[in-house]
Amino acid sequence: MNKQRVLLLSTTAIGVGLAIAVTSPNSPLPGIFLTAPAHAQNPCAASNPCAAANPCSASAAANHSTKCDVPRLVKEAKTNPCAAKNPCAPKNPCAASNPCGAGANPCGAAAAATITDAEAKRAGECMQDELKAAYAKSALPAAKMFATWPRYSSQAYQSATHGERYVQNYGSDKAKAYSKYEEAGVMPTGAVLAKSSFSVAPDGRISAGPLFVMEKMSAGFHTESGDWKYSMVMSDGALFGETKGKNSGAMQFCIDCHQSASDYDHLMFLPEEYRIKR
Repeated sequence: MNKQRVLLLSTTAIGVGLAIAVTSPNSPLPGIFLTAPAHAQNPCAASNPCAAANPCSASAAANHSTKCDVPRLVKEAKTNPCAAKNPCAPKNPCAASNPCGAGANPCGAAAAATITDAEAKRAGECMQDELKAAYAKSALPAAKMFATWPRYSSQAYQSATHGERYVQNYGSDKAKAYSKYEEAGVMPTGAVLAKSSFSVAPDGRISAGPLFVMEKMSAGFHTESGDWKYSMVMSDGALFGETKGKNSGAMQFCIDCHQSASDYDHLMFLPEEYRIKR
């Protein structure tokens, strides 16, 4: 397959929502190199397996951080009548040219703001402890341990396949081959990849998002998924779903999306400009 730049966020950490952007001069949503069908370039395309019925976008009301925000957007929201409006809302006069149309936008009920790399870095650093504490409420081992694992993203970056959220990539010791990215090969049984996430609203408010996790299981666990088990932990520690477990059907989104990268053991890699070389 030919490698294409696609509007995807590294989907190596947890599959849905795993965890997903609008381009800007500072590239908050750069493409990532992976093998994927042409339709994957359009997050609004009905036939895009990374957009249809995306459980990542169907989130409950956001719990906004009490200490983290994006100052520039907060200031703009107080003076610009369009800044705080939801671009997905059909009555929003600031979104008349929305190419996704009413009901077709994968951002769902939550609008995603575009921020600069510097703003994303600051927000990610501010949210780090808050996210760690939120996921630690989960019974899932990876949710309690991910923050101690090597991180492969230099800073938070926006992911189209994770509900336009800003994410960071982590991998367990058994997943150390991930540092080779496209040359990683097939991950060993027990390798775990996790992706923390947070969302930024047009008014500058920041909210904790889901933790996306994918774990390599024994051969034969699930042929369609490449023997990966996908899990999604909500910001209150609740398990939204996992492959062949609770709410397994919702995790099919992860499987369908990652099949686009079956030549890379179903791994999707973060944009080169945000990769940490180990």
